[in-house]
Amino acid sequence: MALSLHRQMDAAAGPAPRGSQSGRSGLGARMVVVGSVAVAGALFAAACVLWARHGATVFFDIMSAGIAACL
Repeated sequence: MALSLHRQMDAAAGPAPRGSQSGRSGLGARMVVVGSVAVAGALFAAACVLWARHGATVFFDIMSAGIAACL
């Protein structure tokens, strides 16, 4: 009952403006973006730490070994 009433209220309000999102889907999309940025930042920080600790040669050896292990 509440779901159908909610749909009726949305239909009565008219079409949403172009480019707008509902609150739930907008929040979900924002959380995905924030999570992706956090993961990318953590990977970049790990790469910087490896570079600083082991130098460029060892860093590239570790990266190539990791890529080879994935293939």
